[in-house]
Amino acid sequence: MKFKKLLIATASIVSASPLLTSVPVFASTPQPVTTTVTVSSDCSSPTAINANPLGRYSKVKLTVAYNDIDDPDDATEGETLHVYDTGNVFDQTVQVDSPTVTFPTFVTPDNDNVYGCVNGYDGDETATITAEITPGPCQPNTTLSGSSWVSQFPTSTSTSDLVDPFRTNANNFIGALQNAGASVSISATYRPPQRAYLMHYAYEIARKNMDPTDVPLRSDVAVCWVHTTSNGSVDHAASKKAAADMVKDYQIVHEPSLTSNHTQGLAIDMNISWSGTMTITDGNGKQVEIKAPRSGATNSDLWAVGASYNVYKLASDHPHWSVDGH
Repeated sequence: MKFKKLLIATASIVSASPLLTSVPVFASTPQPVTTTVTVSSDCSSPTAINANPLGRYSKVKLTVAYNDIDDPDDATEGETLHVYDTGNVFDQTVQVDSPTVTFPTFVTPDNDNVYGCVNGYDGDETATITAEITPGPCQPNTTLSGSSWVSQFPTSTSTSDLVDPFRTNANNFIGALQNAGASVSISATYRPPQRAYLMHYAYEIARKNMDPTDVPLRSDVAVCWVHTTSNGSVDHAASKKAAADMVKDYQIVHEPSLTSNHTQGLAIDMNISWSGTMTITDGNGKQVEIKAPRSGATNSDLWAVGASYNVYKLASDHPHWSVDGH
């Protein structure tokens, strides 16, 4: 059809499309671990006790046995075992041949590491350190939930980020609206799955009372949903408030889905308005008069025109149009 070809030629259509991820990539939740490490090195080259950095509010209990291999009586030589963490929470010195000692559990700051070494190591000292590590609610280098996340992973407002053939159909429909004198304001097209994840679980915590400790981790979103008190216990009220702030700032009306037409590049949110009677060409080349109500949110005659372009209205969601009406 000549009219359709004209719309395709004049509409802003870009061939590139986003990398779409319809299935969230969830990370595994860290589990408690007990590890035993032998320390026989000088403090210029300390031995790491934990294999990976620890997130905030991880709990660590250390049991230390330290002795001199060759001569149990040389404590007077003064070699001492130094056990410490990089967050400056735990720092202990153990004398050689001291009885096995278990230290009180300590709570780590974010991105913490624990090390052991022998001051004045001369080759015949050794220590065995057993660490019982309970990972905290937040993985290392994460940011607590709250309004600061709303600006991350922004939703596109460009039709170039939609996927064909829906992209072409949407551009054709928009072109017809503009040719007919309508005002079209696009508020959302492609929504990154990371943003969908943040919106979904903020809503689940704030509105449906989901326990923040039950939220699955996503490997590409460094958020921590669990706010804590100063001693590391879960602060449910603070966690819920942070999620509620996100729901408010996202302006969420309906429960967000993890996967939707938006995350697949198959939906568009747009406000459409016009004055008087609008005469628009539908997808079959037919001239159609559209009268009141003069809003795309409520005018079923306009919805029918959209359907002729294979762009379908979701009646319950005022700005939402998609490939299948959902």
